[in-house]
Amino acid sequence: MKKPALYESIKPLHIAAKLLGFLVFTVDDEKFTPKFKFCDIFFILSGISSNFLMNYIYWTTIFDFVFERSSIINISIPFITLSQNIIVITITIAGFFKIHKVCDILRKFSEIDEEFGKCFNIKIDYEKQKQKAVKLIVSMSLMVIVIVLIRYTSNLIYSPTSSIKTNIYYFMCFCGSTVLLLSFKFAALGVKMRFENVNKCLRSSLNYQELSSHQLKKLAKIHMKITDIIQLINQTFSLALMLYFIIFFCWCCMYCFLIVSTSKEVWLNYSGYILLRLTANIFIDGLMFNAIRTASLAEMEGIKTARILFEIRIDKIGETETISSFIDQVKFTSMKFSCGLFSYDWKFLFKFLSAVIMYVIFMMQFDSSIRGSKICSPNNSTNSV
Repeated sequence: MKKPALYESIKPLHIAAKLLGFLVFTVDDEKFTPKFKFCDIFFILSGISSNFLMNYIYWTTIFDFVFERSSIINISIPFITLSQNIIVITITIAGFFKIHKVCDILRKFSEIDEEFGKCFNIKIDYEKQKQKAVKLIVSMSLMVIVIVLIRYTSNLIYSPTSSIKTNIYYFMCFCGSTVLLLSFKFAALGVKMRFENVNKCLRSSLNYQELSSHQLKKLAKIHMKITDIIQLINQTFSLALMLYFIIFFCWCCMYCFLIVSTSKEVWLNYSGYILLRLTANIFIDGLMFNAIRTASLAEMEGIKTARILFEIRIDKIGETETISSFIDQVKFTSMKFSCGLFSYDWKFLFKFLSAVIMYVIFMMQFDSSIRGSKICSPNNSTNSV
């Protein structure tokens, strides 16, 4: 097995990240160490210039829609947009300090695949992985195009005076977040696949294909390396993903609040505009939930190893000590992505929906209190007299 084959399988994702200024480096084919070429310097400069462009667009563009009857919205939308801008810039800069961790992830994946090939005759289909990466990039591109078209259509129908620079700004934000999400999802898929290979080898022992004590220890070592990869993935992606998740959660809550609060207003015609914007955010939120689901499945596959080991221990009395230490390793090693934040179950969905409802109720009460204070203000009372 050639080491470069692993990098070739993820190269489409890396190129997409480079084009957007994230993780700009070239991987050394032999040692999996980062190096920089002339084209990388160009991508770094383009990433910095795109961030300056985003700042320029933000400070020079009048927001494409002003909600005249909701003061809290006029405060919240600029604040969320500015926060999104700061997060994109921060993540781009932080990406330069995460390059070595990305190379460590690739190196550990390569070492694990070599051990699977030598000790258990399991080969990874890198060509299939590359095809999957290309499909993810194509689906991401189509999704971003749909999102931008939805935003452009909503502006064209409901706010013809909106600047095209606003659409460029959101296009750049959506591209950056989707590439980051796809990179995280692909890394989680890699973890899940290696855990599946470990469990496959253990199940072969249940089917009367004997595993020696040396092979069991080798599987325990591989399992530990995979959990180390999870920690590296957390250090590389988790903070950025959590920040993006918070921002897009705020956008969803904002548009849900607008739908509820404007349904009884005179300007009901703008509900179509809000629904279009909410639809655009649902696309990216769906991608986030999909990435979270993938991470949760990888974690469950790693925990499943302990259950298989319990079944093996019943049949193999002589290997009890080795198997018991392997079980303890699985039980007491953390395999959670993002400290358990990305544990996907019905409780997670319930908490998410509960948070949205509470947010909308709070915003409605806060907005009504602002309107009430304006009505009762001294200026309004004197004008009415």
